[in-house]
Amino acid sequence: PIQQTVQAVAVAPPAGPLSWSKSVAEGLRLFRMGVDVRSVRDLKATHNIYVQYSLGEWTGKKRARTSPPLYTPAGAEVTFANSFSGVEIQRDRTQAEKELSNQTVMLHVFACEEHAQDVLLGACEVAWKDILPVAPQKLPQSTVWVVDKWHSLLSSGHAVGLLRVTLSVEDLGVGTWAASPMEIRTGSGTVQESDEKKRQ
Repeated sequence: PIQQTVQAVAVAPPAGPLSWSKSVAEGLRLFRMGVDVRSVRDLKATHNIYVQYSLGEWTGKKRARTSPPLYTPAGAEVTFANSFSGVEIQRDRTQAEKELSNQTVMLHVFACEEHAQDVLLGACEVAWKDILPVAPQKLPQSTVWVVDKWHSLLSSGHAVGLLRVTLSVEDLGVGTWAASPMEIRTGSGTVQESDEKKRQ
């Protein structure tokens, strides 16, 4: 998983989506789109929580989930463990840019208490297009774009807390496929086939 901090993210001056496209080589490339749910803060009450989220249309109905549930005191900031999920896709740079421009990550925060039904506390939507104006970072084996922000959790139009989410796009170079052209990798240990939560 790509671990970055807010301070480490270098944002280029706004130059439109082509600033991203011009930094990607021509031809089919292997990209890893990653979502890392970093931390939560300012909840109104104390809960054990988890976050369920999609990575966009690339994963269809599959959902990732943070695990285990995180004890979160009211008003505190708490960091998630095992919260990264990624999907690898093969696209040329024009296709990748178009899909990033049109897709979002939906995140839902649930409270789970013993002997009680899980309750939706709040949700937020993060746009993949936010990564397009970000300056690339060169790694030894790849190039990566990262955007790391706090997002308001909303319930019935009201803010109920904040969720820190890191989006990343990693250009892994020319892709060769041994099996399926899409692979989902998750650090949470749980990837679901539908919107319904499967009880452990």
